[in-house]
Amino acid sequence: MPFDQIIPPIGTGLFLTGAAYAAFSALVSGQVIGTRVIEKSNWMPRCEQALVLAAKQDAPTFQTPVPTPDCNSIMGMFAGPEGKQLCNIVGPLFQNPLAGQIEKQNQELKDAYNARLKNAAAHASSSCKCAVNVQLEDRMPWALYAGSARLITPSKIRNLDAELFAALSSPVCAGRFQ
Repeated sequence: MPFDQIIPPIGTGLFLTGAAYAAFSALVSGQVIGTRVIEKSNWMPRCEQALVLAAKQDAPTFQTPVPTPDCNSIMGMFAGPEGKQLCNIVGPLFQNPLAGQIEKQNQELKDAYNARLKNAAAHASSSCKCAVNVQLEDRMPWALYAGSARLITPSKIRNLDAELFAALSSPVCAGRFQ
């Protein structure tokens, strides 16, 4: 005798209730609980601090120019006060041009380092928010976590810090495409 209808092993109402609960967990409660868990883990301040500290670790090394005697020390030793007056006229001849270039290069390195620190501090918040969004993008672990009333904890949630730092270093959040 062929069956005209396929009868599910569970009641239709129970099946629809379970499907609605799963959809609600996937679309709403999983995201809300995920956001709250990440906020509770204090991720944003820790992430911003880590990004600024990482930028500070790459401090430039400055070159020191070789000290050379100036005109007053040379001419004052040999010619006395008249030599110092002569230095007012020919003083630029005794200047070390390499020292000026080294000082200019050191100042450029210092300015670039300060700009990089300022840029890292300015973009740290958006990079950290990007990592949170990448983590929350995968809805299934959060839906399982929320739908099971936090009884089942997927590994992606158990290792939340590692997942967030992995998302932070991903090409999406590292700013490579901006």
